Amino acid sequence: MDIESDKKFKEIQIGELPPAFEKEVNKHIRVYSVVMLISDGDDSDVIPCSGTLCKIDQSYGIVSARHVWFNLVEKHQEIKIIMRNGLHTLKKGYLKAIYPPIHGTIYDCEVPDIVFICLPPNEGPVFEDYGKIFYSIDKRLTDQGYDLYGDDGYWATFGSPSKLLGREKRKAPSLVYCTELKEKYERDGWDYLALDLNLEEGEQIPEDVRGMSGGGIWRTKFSMAPNLEAFVIENVYRDIIFSGVNFCQTRIEKRHSKIIGHGPKSIYQCLVDLVKGL
Repeated sequence: MDIESDKKFKEIQIGELPPAFEKEVNKHIRVYSVVMLISDGDDSDVIPCSGTLCKIDQSYGIVSARHVWFNLVEKHQEIKIIMRNGLHTLKKGYLKAIYPPIHGTIYDCEVPDIVFICLPPNEGPVFEDYGKIFYSIDKRLTDQGYDLYGDDGYWATFGSPSKLLGREKRKAPSLVYCTELKEKYERDGWDYLALDLNLEEGEQIPEDVRGMSGGGIWRTKFSMAPNLEAFVIENVYRDIIFSGVNFCQTRIEKRHSKIIGHGPKSIYQCLVDLVKGL
């Protein structure tokens, strides 16, 4: 079947993508993504937030939003990570956070808003035993086959909105929300993304998406047949790219809002430099 080269660009609506394609992307994103429940050791009052398991300079960690660390983790005793077969608890005292100083504000949010939460060395294999994978930033930087900074592709973001948190705290739902990149810009050496949040889509996502903070933003490169009968991801490990980190939501206007996050330069250059500089 004749598949268009990914070097050509053709704009299509998200609704034209087949469910099987979205399912393949979402499943892959979830392997690296985690929902974190912040608490003081019980389930009476938990706060959901999100992150991406990454490996930087041989260190295992979670890339998330800086304010998740300061506003949530530092004020509580532990993080409970939702795994396939239960909860895995991380005590705050065993964690170390690497983050940049604040330079200014965007949409009333202090920026840069990104952090690498270092895990103890013995924790990496524990997560892998649960079926999780640490996204290797080092590998992506050393292999020229990865397109880390492009704009084209299918955009999606991961998170766990607190509005979806049910009474049973151990089953905090997460979602992978497919969307459109609306804007991309830089400030003080850090890059930022604005993703469309279309609240006309009904029950897929609540108006208030607090809990998406820290979740990953992902871009998928794919090829497609001219008649839209086939959508192909040649290599999911190469072409589904960790491209950003959510940290705030803009004001809702006419049932539309934006999710603001850091972009790929913030991850692969700025954050990496901070981690390797220590």
